[in-house]
Parts: sequence; structure tokens; C-alpha cells
Amino acid sequence: VVSTQSTGDGYQSSLKKLIRDPEFFTTVMDSCRHVGDGKFLLADVPTLFTTLKEHNYSIALATADCDEGVDMFLDDNGIRNQVDFVMCATSGENFPPKPSVVSATRLCKEFGVAHENVVMVGDTPTDIQFGLNGQYGLVVGVTTGVGSAEDLSSAGAHVVLSDLSSQLIPALQQHHRKF
Repeated sequence: VVSTQSTGDGYQSSLKKLIRDPEFFTTVMDSCRHVGDGKFLLADVPTLFTTLKEHNYSIALATADCDEGVDMFLDDNGIRNQVDFVMCATSGENFPPKPSVVSATRLCKEFGVAHENVVMVGDTPTDIQFGLNGQYGLVVGVTTGVGSAEDLSSAGAHVVLSDLSSQLIPALQQHHRKF
């Protein structure tokens, strides 16, 4: 969701090399929100998290990133109070890295929630495998990160979305529980 490439022309030039379609590049740049220190938010995570909380969802982050990076992301976007639990790569031995079934199960225990009531959103095949290993009720692939729609679908995602901000809530309404 966040790119830490340099700001200004350097960032745009790097991104333009990856996105060769000029129209799509403009769409991506228009949807990005600069959040400081050369970071760009590719989804409106604060609004999405607010909407999820309004509908009584708990939010957990399970990431391969380090604690410091996650802390900075949560603080920079003002969403720390919306996140109920964080499991980082540096969280220790109680939470082995994704796609560990041990970690997938422990997340459910932390919340006291049944596996089938968990929605897992991820942008890599490893994320998708994590959700499948945990026997989560809905495993959502999102193409705003590393994985392609084909990769995420092949990994077993129940649903693949191209835009988390505008498509997650409708996907939840259709595939998980009604709002």
C-alpha cells in the first residue's frame, strides 16, 4: 500500500518505468496520496478502516515488515487506534512468519473469533496461503501491491480486487457478512 521511493520526479520516473500505459500511470498517480517522507498511500486506508470499524470489524495487521515501519505507517496515517492487533516479522517466536498455520490460528485466538469469520486481505501468494492455512472465511487478493490477479487467483484467493478502497466493502457484502 505504501511506496517508500523518493519523492518528486525520481519517484514518478521510477513508477512510469513500471507502468507503461500512460493513461493507467495517470490514474495511479491521481489515486496516490502523499503522506510525507517520500511515502505515497495507494488506497484510502484511513477511510476504509473507519468504515470497517463502523461495521464492527476488528482489524489485525500481519506483515513481514518490521515493527518500526508499521508503527510509522500507523502514526503517519492516524489509524493506530483503529488497529486492534499487529503481528510483524519482528514480533518474536510466538508468531512465525506467514504463511504459518500457527500464526493464522493464534490470530483467531487473540480475537476469540472463529476462523470462518475472518477476512484476510493480502497482495502476495504467501498472504493468500496464510488465509487458506488459517481456513479463513474469505481470502481476498488485492492487486495494489506485489501480486498480479493471476498469481493471487492461482494461489487460491476467493476474490481478487484491483482497488481495496472502493471494492472491499462490496466484496464483503457479497461474500462474507451483510452490512
